[in-house]
Amino acid sequence: MKVYNNFFRKVIYLFLFSIIISQSLIAEKSIDKNKQLLSPEEKEWLNKQKIIRVAPDPNFPPIEFFDENGKYSGIAADYFKIIEEKLNIKFEYVSCKNWDEVIEKAKNRKVDILSAAAQTPERAEYMLFSSPYLKFPGVIITKNDFSKLSSLKKLHNRKVAIVSGYVWQELISKDHPEIKIVPVNDIEEGLQKVSFGSVDAMIATLPIAIYYIEKKGIPNLCVAGETKYFTKLSVMIRNDLPILHSIMGKTLASITEKEKNEISQKWIHLHSNSIFQTGEVWNILFAFLIQAIFILSIIFLWKYHKKYFLIKYPEEKEANYKILFIIVLLFLLLDAFVVLDEIIDIPHLFFGYPQTPVNYAEIVFESVLIYIVGTITLIYFYRNIRLRIQTENSLRESEIKYKSIFEQTGTATMILDNDMTISMVNSEFEKLAGYSKQEIEGKIKWTEFVVEEDLEKMKTYH
Repeated sequence: MKVYNNFFRKVIYLFLFSIIISQSLIAEKSIDKNKQLLSPEEKEWLNKQKIIRVAPDPNFPPIEFFDENGKYSGIAADYFKIIEEKLNIKFEYVSCKNWDEVIEKAKNRKVDILSAAAQTPERAEYMLFSSPYLKFPGVIITKNDFSKLSSLKKLHNRKVAIVSGYVWQELISKDHPEIKIVPVNDIEEGLQKVSFGSVDAMIATLPIAIYYIEKKGIPNLCVAGETKYFTKLSVMIRNDLPILHSIMGKTLASITEKEKNEISQKWIHLHSNSIFQTGEVWNILFAFLIQAIFILSIIFLWKYHKKYFLIKYPEEKEANYKILFIIVLLFLLLDAFVVLDEIIDIPHLFFGYPQTPVNYAEIVFESVLIYIVGTITLIYFYRNIRLRIQTENSLRESEIKYKSIFEQTGTATMILDNDMTISMVNSEFEKLAGYSKQEIEGKIKWTEFVVEEDLEKMKTYH
């Protein structure tokens, strides 16, 4: 028994040893694979570098920040962890007081890399950029009772806080000089100014704004609208280190979609308020209300038309129903297309035009317009149908009156076609001719009732 125990113990040890060896080989293979990203020259340069200094934005959560223990954290930090693993290196993270200090150190070559920064012409004078690896919309933050300031045009001649040195400052001062920019040291200071009414609004990056509003518990602030600008964050490298620029670009490109998604899911949690606290939901409900009113108006029009018209002319019911179905379907499809276009942005999807945010107010306006036109179209069609039937009835009544007069003349009378065929005769003519109407009308020419010697003379009267 003891022999068997020793045997199984040895098997277990061998199994554990094989796992350790296999994992080591996998790790070594992974490092070798990542090293293959680089050229021999890049590998040699990297091996010679004792320190590569990275300066994050200290107040940019959840993208990047230093936590209470001084540890570099956030979305960009997780990307840099992956880069460290792929290159088998360790960066030195330099803590600065604010973004202005970060930029100053970059200009003076006191740091080598900025981990998450937007590309601007000014920065291009002293830094190289990787391809953007993060993209977020710029949004307008206001107090709840100022939520109508939902676009940059509505902020003209108003005080707007922007973190000093952020890309929004450069873009807005260039495109909207009418806006009175109030520089602040960090986003927390800007949000406090908005909350206390020192400024009318703040321009900030969406996830950062939400992070601070939730963290600080500022209940009187909301996201009023989008700027239609996006911050595309890249890794910035000193422009006198092109080889480091190449290394960072290749390594960033090797990060998988799975790794990117895991990082995003870890840090970005858009905890929205109750949907009824946003203007969008009321716009959507209003759009549904307009659609319901349109359908109810169709039902009302159909019932009215049926009660006062189709009951008298049941033979028109099928044709009228087809017209109703086609018109309603056409306008419902048109409205569906408008809504779909606004949500999935068809010009962007199929033709590559710049993507635009969903405009719920535009959806409501276009839906109202479509259904008003649809209702007017239905009324117009029904009116035309009724006029046509009334005209036909008037003609029918006129024909009846005419036939009545025609029959009661007391004289043999006939009506002729251009080819001399008798189209209609009265009863007196039947008696005179000795033929019935069925035998005469449309079958016999009047010349058959005239003697031959008078025929030529009679033809001259035709």
